[in-house]
Amino acid sequence: HNQPAYHIKNPQASFGTRIWDLSGQGNFIPNLDFSFAYNQSHSKGDFQYQDAQSLTQTRENAGKNSENYFLSTVWEKDKTTLRLSGQYYVAVNEMPGDTLQLNPLAKNYDYRGIYSLNYNQEIKRWWNIGANASYQRWLQKFYDPYSYIKVEADYLNHQSSFDFTNNFAFTP
Repeated sequence: HNQPAYHIKNPQASFGTRIWDLSGQGNFIPNLDFSFAYNQSHSKGDFQYQDAQSLTQTRENAGKNSENYFLSTVWEKDKTTLRLSGQYYVAVNEMPGDTLQLNPLAKNYDYRGIYSLNYNQEIKRWWNIGANASYQRWLQKFYDPYSYIKVEADYLNHQSSFDFTNNFAFTP
């Protein structure tokens, strides 16, 4: 069982990058472990460079903002285990274009969700059964209003699964 623990971090980095990491875990209710994590990242991303005429330019629209959430619980009693977990991620990535064709508004949006439920039951010392169900969803959007032809594209994927296991361990 998890011992209660909590963590907070706030690192800073180049290009105006700031990150927050928060996490915790514990066994607050008998037989139930719990853990969570949160991450937020922000980067301005802009930087200066010398163009073909040796002029100092600023490359803008090069930042990234993202958030990531995770939650997990595990319930155990006697010889039964039930796990539930979920993760959700969202990001906005600015896309500056190349240095000869800067693009101040192009962006890529990324959304992801991953969720699972797991069950395991020991029937006998040599026999256990289990079931797993999961669902994943990915959505990406690309937006570029300055291109020769305005671009708005969405890509969506779903994936789900279910499996059942029946395990026997025969030893001499």
